[in-house]
Amino acid sequence: MRFYFSTITSMFLVLFGFCSWAEELHSNEDPNGVGVESLFDSSGEWSGRYLKKSELCTSPGNGSGCSERFNDCLEIKPEGSGYLVRLHSTQANQHVCFFSLQMDAVDGMLVHQTKFGSVFLKRTENFLEISSKGMDSTALGLGLCGAHADIDGLKFDISKRTNSVLKCMSPN
Repeated sequence: MRFYFSTITSMFLVLFGFCSWAEELHSNEDPNGVGVESLFDSSGEWSGRYLKKSELCTSPGNGSGCSERFNDCLEIKPEGSGYLVRLHSTQANQHVCFFSLQMDAVDGMLVHQTKFGSVFLKRTENFLEISSKGMDSTALGLGLCGAHADIDGLKFDISKRTNSVLKCMSPN
């Protein structure tokens, strides 16, 4: 019974966090669906929303792929002296990685440091890649991912930059 309560509570928190994020993102759009904020910051390197099918997504129970039903979304926007970076990724057994982190530009990449290690966002060729250098973001209590999901190695094609929040929630 405790397991089910814990699972339901976790799902509620992830869903609530994502819905709050989506509502905030939606409030930044004009009625024509075009983002008010620019997709490029002054250097043109980071700002924007990046979208891809949830290629790591599998359905609970039968393990079938579910990438056609879910999108992964990465949003980067300037905030203060750094960037606010948000991720939502649906992965194995439909476990989710979700975070909203303040990151600083350091040596050509974005970095969020914790006492357990760092989370990096770097450009590799035509992709933005998230790296945690093997840090287990779930086991360390950072609460970034479900048990069957990880942020390390997630890549977003920079050509998939979008200004649509709705596409972040579902591919249709």
